[in-house]
Amino acid sequence: MRLWSLATLAYAGRPTVWRAAEEVEGLGLPVGAQIALKGDELLADRRGIAFYNSSAGGEPEESVRPYHIELVHEDDLPSFLYRRTPVSSSVALSYEFVLSEETCRSGRFLLNDPRVGLFHNQRLSYETALDMASALGRILVLPGFFKFPHPNAYDGLEWVPFHELFDLEALRSCYGRVLELEELVQLCGPKVLDQHVTVPFQTLWMRSKTKAPWINGTRPELRWSDVQGTIHRFQPQHSENETKLKLEERLGHMLSPFLKEGVASAQTLRTHGLIARNVSMSDVARCFLPSNETMALAQMVANHSGILGQSRVLGVHLRLFKANTKTSGGYLQTELQAMQESLCNLEPETFSFIASWTLARSFLGFWPSHTYVASNEADEALLAQYMGGLPGPRANPYRPAHYDAALTVPECTEALRSVLVDAIIAAWAEHFIGNVCSTMSQYIQQLRLRWGKPFSSSVLLGGVQHQDLLAWARESVKEDGFAAPV
Repeated sequence: MRLWSLATLAYAGRPTVWRAAEEVEGLGLPVGAQIALKGDELLADRRGIAFYNSSAGGEPEESVRPYHIELVHEDDLPSFLYRRTPVSSSVALSYEFVLSEETCRSGRFLLNDPRVGLFHNQRLSYETALDMASALGRILVLPGFFKFPHPNAYDGLEWVPFHELFDLEALRSCYGRVLELEELVQLCGPKVLDQHVTVPFQTLWMRSKTKAPWINGTRPELRWSDVQGTIHRFQPQHSENETKLKLEERLGHMLSPFLKEGVASAQTLRTHGLIARNVSMSDVARCFLPSNETMALAQMVANHSGILGQSRVLGVHLRLFKANTKTSGGYLQTELQAMQESLCNLEPETFSFIASWTLARSFLGFWPSHTYVASNEADEALLAQYMGGLPGPRANPYRPAHYDAALTVPECTEALRSVLVDAIIAAWAEHFIGNVCSTMSQYIQQLRLRWGKPFSSSVLLGGVQHQDLLAWARESVKEDGFAAPV
């Protein structure tokens, strides 16, 4: 066979790389893997044919095998993967994937370490990882959630299994190739995850000079304990350099590190710091639906509070960001603390002023019979200042002090469930006031939409979009001497 090449053509002056346009079993390369040109390729514009030698010894002509390649810009990577692998890139139903011994031998795994923040940031990390696994056709492996603050924040073993908090089958209805870490280890053993390749990311708050104990660089290994108490240490054969992420990031930019040469062919990839708000799933609450046990607990709390079945309930999520990293309210990034406090932390009198305005204007004069408040604020006296004037205040009997004190797996499970209980009850309410800076408030709003509540029944206060409203409210409070009723 005569091998020849054409010059590589530029693609509108933008950065592009050659990628495998089909699975190359002889090289262990999936579709989309980055290809380094050797000079013997046949290239025409943005497409071409590359070759590899399938013979273990020698290079007879009949052992040379061709495969298709394409020149792909990073922004076009998601559509390229979908076009070239429509089955593995589309939503796979749960019944299409069966865990078997063949999975252990030939499956490709994405082990996501979600410890990039507090509970709902960890959920958001899983949302992002689900997007990546779906595009890459990999099996997403869930180690669980970790409750912060915790004395073993760096490499603790107190993981809370995913199914204890969320409905695993609901997640699989969005993408079927999902396994909890316990399931995989029981069938395949721990070696399938050991000697992996680590693909780390670094989001905005991970680049701060001062970090909360749970927001640090990617761990050199992932430590995890199975139900028998056996401690496993999943270690990499090598780790890639960190890829920096923005809060909203291009999908192609996030996918590209997984498809680099020396990475794409690995059976298992471990990622950390993978989090972005602009995931492609249209209905987050459908995929991340609270588990049946958590829903039942929410019904018990709502019934005990006397609001189950009540029609005129106002849900309030009062998220107060704190510099103290030893509480569930942490943390404020040092470089952005002043701005975050101004846009995200409303003073009691400012909150009361805007809440009254919201009830009258946004909710058309709605006046609740009960107010269910979910908050990370442990100071009950301060909390009363925020809630003063709102009728029938109710709250979860599981308080922030209980949350902060949780240490064991059962205690951490109860702590994280309490967060979801608050979200569920707030989502059941007729109207809801939350904090736009909070991923929990955003999740509550997503649950409300999932359960048929009108978009207009919720208002998320704060943030840049309400900068003028906050300035007006604070000035009005100052001029009129308005004080929050107690």
